[in-house]
Amino acid sequence: METKTKTSFKELLQKRILNPLNMKDTVLSFDEYLKKENRASFYSPVNNEIKKIPDETPALRIINDYLPAGGVHSSVKDLAKWVQFQIGEGQFQ
Repeated sequence: METKTKTSFKELLQKRILNPLNMKDTVLSFDEYLKKENRASFYSPVNNEIKKIPDETPALRIINDYLPAGGVHSSVKDLAKWVQFQIGEGQFQ
């Protein structure tokens, strides 16, 4: 897509999907995610307990460097807009 459109994947996603669907709570980088006040945290089982993974954990940044595979962070409200778009076969509101 980037070669054909001469636009980065991130820019295309923002311009063609997020902006038209008014998905204002969706961010496309880990740094943007960390700036959000109302966000979920990462947790993992440790010694039979669920522990919060600190935001500074390097593995979190590595995982989020792969935008198409999971670097998109969103809210339930924004995800509902995405589902409406999908159910509406490309039409929204």
